[in-house]
Amino acid sequence: MQTQFVKLDERIFEKKNVWVNNLLSQEDLVEEICQLNLEKNHMYEIVLVGNLQFDIHAREILKLICQENILKVKDKTQTNYDIEEIAKENNLRGIFVREVIKKYQNSNYSEEQIKKAIEIGLEVM
Repeated sequence: MQTQFVKLDERIFEKKNVWVNNLLSQEDLVEEICQLNLEKNHMYEIVLVGNLQFDIHAREILKLICQENILKVKDKTQTNYDIEEIAKENNLRGIFVREVIKKYQNSNYSEEQIKKAIEIGLEVM
């Protein structure tokens, strides 16, 4: 006996990337998402990518979006930090960045994971 997929509905779940590099505020982001050409009978996950100029909250954005077929907003953005310049600073931020780099440099962590750890730490400060 062999099983096969039987499509019962015309709805499709899709992921759409939205680049945030040129956006200056959360309002600009909501406007950009609302202007996407989306099919009415499909469901979407919006993935935010690029370098941010502002803070975002995915749940807040989801509430502000005018389209009801967007189910999820995922934040895959990076904050635009110059880690090398911050590491040269003689303050708490500089010490933090230097210590994180020193601690994780000889470990199994990727460069992206180290950058994400630094980004999270700097946001908390």
